[in-house]
Amino acid sequence: MNPVRLWTAAALSLSGVASGASLYTPPQYTRAVPGPYGGPTRASAWVATPTRSVSARIDPTPRSRSLAVLRPRTPARNVARFLVTESRRIETTVWVRVLLSGGDAPVTGWIPAGTAVVHRTTTRIEIRLRTHSLVMFRAGRQVRRTWVATGRQGTPTPTGQFAVREVVRHGRQAARAIGPASVALMATTPMPNDLPSVDHRLAIIGLGRNSKRLLQRDSTLGSVRVANGPLAQIALLARAGTPVVIRAE
Repeated sequence: MNPVRLWTAAALSLSGVASGASLYTPPQYTRAVPGPYGGPTRASAWVATPTRSVSARIDPTPRSRSLAVLRPRTPARNVARFLVTESRRIETTVWVRVLLSGGDAPVTGWIPAGTAVVHRTTTRIEIRLRTHSLVMFRAGRQVRRTWVATGRQGTPTPTGQFAVREVVRHGRQAARAIGPASVALMATTPMPNDLPSVDHRLAIIGLGRNSKRLLQRDSTLGSVRVANGPLAQIALLARAGTPVVIRAE
């Protein structure tokens, strides 16, 4: 399936990840700031929230091919937010390029800046596969570092530039298996992964009531697994659109 279609199917919803799941709504971003908007850095990044339905286009022109239609909210009524990778002024219109599907070959699309509210976020997550570590930054300063388990042989964790799609709080049944929440990313995995009832979605998940043996180095089906305590802080700080970088190092 086309990765953009998979990302944008059902207006980018994670409803149905687990029985009883509900969407976590974090505090709002800081006040919108006018452009230009650069790509994400360790200190900050830009996130665009569409104010109306808008086509994300392959080039920054109104007649170029549409890759997907972005909407202000998902069907689950969660605010849709997209990581900005760059901006460009074409004549009188400022266009922003947003991430639609992450990875080593990310899929991006252009929308007019006037169709979105663009905010700055200072949160960033870096996942390092060789050292099996997850590091969270706020304004360039490390605020959390924790051990993670990643994909096993045959179901590796993908690398590249990603962003948080949505944070989902789970019902009791799913919480026993993967913790009280999961942080879904704008990406898919080659094989069905550890999220219950949903195939091919890359996410940061917890342990639930399972043994810490699940935190072995390479033990997942592609997702990133952390202990429940660190997961709670990650789920609190990682708003939709937060940049996530997964490195092989």
